[in-house]
Amino acid sequence: MTNNLNPVTRRLFSIPESAQALGVSPRTIRYLLQGNKLESRMIGHRRLVTAESIDRLAQTGTEGQSAFELANAAA
Repeated sequence: MTNNLNPVTRRLFSIPESAQALGVSPRTIRYLLQGNKLESRMIGHRRLVTAESIDRLAQTGTEGQSAFELANAAA
């Protein structure tokens, strides 16, 4: 008997997984979250980054600004 169920596509990623996907450090992911360049959801005590925001950032980038500058600009 074959399994006809479609695999679930992950839509949320941990901070370390997000960092690996974008090729940056977890600290950079936190700066990007502070600067509202990435979106996240809280599930329990875990902050999970949305796949959509990872994809969007990978396509558009941050236009020459460092993640630290982005976080400070939002503060």
